[in-house]
Amino acid sequence: MHRREIRQDPFFHDFFGRIPKETWPTFTEDQLFAIKRAFGARYRGAHMVDLRVSLPIPFRRMYMVLLIGGEKRSRNRRSYDRRSQPLVTAGNIVFGLFFFGMLLLALLGILYTLKSWIGIDLFPGMSLGLWQEFSSQVRETVR
Repeated sequence: MHRREIRQDPFFHDFFGRIPKETWPTFTEDQLFAIKRAFGARYRGAHMVDLRVSLPIPFRRMYMVLLIGGEKRSRNRRSYDRRSQPLVTAGNIVFGLFFFGMLLLALLGILYTLKSWIGIDLFPGMSLGLWQEFSSQVRETVR
């Protein structure tokens, strides 16, 4: 990354916005990369899963980040993070309930479809007809 590219990097745009304009030209590229690493700015693709989505919620824009990768923090750092960032927050509870609710609905749908496919009739004479609809749609698609 060269000086011209560094000026376009969002991390450095914010960083240089907080320091006097006459100071930033004095940094070398090595110093800038060290600063970026020290502040924890990571390169995309450094994780096995790196999903970043902007959510257009009415009256507000929000974002969601899902990162999955190998744990590289030390034991002391993990302990500090647990103490300084509470796991139980209102947002985490709402998200957890929503996530597990959607997971439960998907599981129930799969179980209901399997039950219908096998031919198990829990309540004689009562059927939503989901398996018949699903199998007819598959037959139409395959043709």
